[in-house]
Amino acid sequence: MNEPVLLEAISHWQLHYAERPSFSLQGFVSDLCRLFDLGERRHHIHMSLVQAMTLSDSELAADPLANSNDSHTEAHPCTHAFQCLLQALWQRLGKRAATQLQLDLGAQLRQRSVSTETRLTMEYWLQSRDKSLSPCPWPACVTN
Repeated sequence: MNEPVLLEAISHWQLHYAERPSFSLQGFVSDLCRLFDLGERRHHIHMSLVQAMTLSDSELAADPLANSNDSHTEAHPCTHAFQCLLQALWQRLGKRAATQLQLDLGAQLRQRSVSTETRLTMEYWLQSRDKSLSPCPWPACVTN
């Protein structure tokens, strides 16, 4: 899969399958084949995922959504300020209301004309609030 399709596939897994039992893998592969016209590669995709599930953390490739370059936070103070503002809001709202707000924000991102890179970064951050929002491509956020 090329990188944009891989990122979309990972986002799809996180949104719809990550919390389901392991036998949900068949449904995930079916969705991928339908969404990205990959029907002819279905068996290969399924076998690759099954094999990857047996690997140790050290054998797996790096997380393609994780960005170890934290210098973006300093380069884009607006991103850092936005992150701090939302984290403070979530803390004040409480877990239940904060979770609902995060779900609503994710839904809004999918309904708006937001670049794929920005949407995936925001969705990843909304699902992993302990991570930094610094990978967000801020200039792309501003120009859209």
